[in-house]
Amino acid sequence: MMDAWRMNWDALTQHRPQLAARIEAIRVDENRYRLTPTQTLFPTLEIHDSSGAHLLYSRYDPMKETSRDLDRLPDGEIFTPLLLGVGLGYALRLLYDRRREQFFDAILVERDPAVLRLALQTTPLHDAIADPRFHIHLGDDFDAWRETARAVMPAVMSTKLQPVAHPPSQRRDPAYYQRIIDLLSQRMVQTRAEFDLMVKSGPLIQENLWHNLPAILRSSGVARCGACLAGRPAIVVAAGPSLDKNAAQLAAARERCAVIAVDTALRTLQAHGVQPHIVVSNDPTALNQKHFEGVELSPEMILAYDPELYSAIALSWPGPRLLMNLEKAVFTRWIERAFGPFGYSPKGVSVGNAAFHLARALGANPIIFAGLDLAFDPKGGKTHASASALHRDHGAISPGGREAELGPRWGADAMRESIVWVDGIAGGKVPTSEIMSIYIQQFADEIARTRARVIDATEGGARVPGTQVMTLQDALSHCGDGFDASIVLSGIRPAPRDAARDAVTIERVLHEMAPALDEARRGAELSRALEEKPSSGGEIRDTEEWKRMERCFSAIHGSEAVKIAMEQAMFEGMLQFIQKEPWNQAGVRLQKYRAYFDMLIERAPRFLALIEEVKQSI
Repeated sequence: MMDAWRMNWDALTQHRPQLAARIEAIRVDENRYRLTPTQTLFPTLEIHDSSGAHLLYSRYDPMKETSRDLDRLPDGEIFTPLLLGVGLGYALRLLYDRRREQFFDAILVERDPAVLRLALQTTPLHDAIADPRFHIHLGDDFDAWRETARAVMPAVMSTKLQPVAHPPSQRRDPAYYQRIIDLLSQRMVQTRAEFDLMVKSGPLIQENLWHNLPAILRSSGVARCGACLAGRPAIVVAAGPSLDKNAAQLAAARERCAVIAVDTALRTLQAHGVQPHIVVSNDPTALNQKHFEGVELSPEMILAYDPELYSAIALSWPGPRLLMNLEKAVFTRWIERAFGPFGYSPKGVSVGNAAFHLARALGANPIIFAGLDLAFDPKGGKTHASASALHRDHGAISPGGREAELGPRWGADAMRESIVWVDGIAGGKVPTSEIMSIYIQQFADEIARTRARVIDATEGGARVPGTQVMTLQDALSHCGDGFDASIVLSGIRPAPRDAARDAVTIERVLHEMAPALDEARRGAELSRALEEKPSSGGEIRDTEEWKRMERCFSAIHGSEAVKIAMEQAMFEGMLQFIQKEPWNQAGVRLQKYRAYFDMLIERAPRFLALIEEVKQSI
């Protein structure tokens, strides 16, 4: 055991120093954690806690039992194992010995630090610890787990996620491991939706980025605003169905606080004579423009938007623009560096999340929600406020029901929506969609990090953890004597610009795109030649043509100019590389290279022309 500890400790300190510091601080109580002999050389672990005694393996043959469990894993395919409970490390040891060539990344979760410490003292795991493909989550920090879940999404989405349960650990902490699985599942749902959007709309999003650049250069940014609402109240207005019944009360709110409305609520507010100070909009699709049809846009109203917004909205906006830049893409980081600073703001999973982030960034306190239903009425009703372009009618949902029937809306047919049940703002459970349950969780996570008081005055729908629930009338009474938000926000103006310098910056991207396009043409020729070779097995990877083709791909993939110009338009081409294939399936890999080169060659002229057009308009 001393040899195991020494090897493991050396690997930890060299490759995972933060984890090593945590492990070093652990003191194992030998009265509670007892390594117990078995009929083999491999001990079991007996744990005594408030719920009783727990044996992590039988007293017979722990390694044989673990081996039998691992035999159930699928063979012959690449997968991402999720080890739920480390035990004494036996499953990790066998998994690494038998399947290290078959997994892309691997995830290990253990709640009890003392158990991991004892595993490191018992089982040689140094080679797995040194492998960067392993992601280790230890303890109850669910914020850290969310970051780990985000980091492993490329692996999870490109292979089959394969849970490897350690049943005694799960019996000891069932709620913990269920929470781990639920949060990972939520991240998978969100990532799958993001991937679907990017496959469908990646080229449109990239076009929006370029079309919006002239508006961006005439916008202020959150970095220039500072906390201009510091200590002043703001009400974030979403477009839930409850807005129909209380929108009229918001007319008085405008004189007492800053009104920050999501775009989907704008038509409902104007129908009740309410003019928001700020409208937040970030959807990249043409549907988003429907929210502004028939709306009178005041020259004092501020558009807060991110660079991906459907470009016709930002370009035609008559009043001030406030850019909420995103850190997510090479293009957005480039404009921050080359034309900013504008300041980054999280996009969130919904425009309501983005509006909350903005209120917080501006320093508002309290932040009041209205129209943030995030749930369906079990008796039947509407998904959104009546004037919203997104609204659908839906039927009654029986208690515990798993589906809702949603009627048609503009541009979309009727559909069935999977239902989950969450806590209601008035008590009990209410039905919501899977994606809205993620919205609720993201609000709860962000509110937990927010110093401002957050009040939910929606008067219906789901309960958002961390908010103080009250009626809208009572919430408005917490806004003090009021202030003129229009005057406070009037300082949102763009910085002066040097148009000639901006044009030169854009020209540089055009200039650097030329060699990348040449590499794509060479890569396409090489991939076609390789397709004509008789073998598509792994040995073809050793040919000079293959190596030259990979150098072409690397030159393009490493080009910042290509990413600035076309990154999101090429998402579909890059997504296929996320989908991993076994090494010997070189023919599958070759098709991916060919498709990528051909896509770049086909799409590049369109973006080069667009960039030239934008440069001329600066």
